[in-house]
Amino acid sequence: MALKTIGHLTSGIPHPSIYIIDRAAIVRFVEVRQNYVFRVKMNTILAELQEAGLTDGIRIKGQE
Repeated sequence: MALKTIGHLTSGIPHPSIYIIDRAAIVRFVEVRQNYVFRVKMNTILAELQEAGLTDGIRIKGQE
């Protein structure tokens, strides 16, 4: 199977991605990793959700 290049990404290889889109459909955060071994830390995701005002109803263990 040949791999196709799309921009700087290659199809057929996993690229973990995080998208945070607010209630007004505005993209607030995008992270696309080329190396699937290294993921975005949960603290980073939670901070971005808080900054976008999207933490209503989210309970974090130890912060209840």
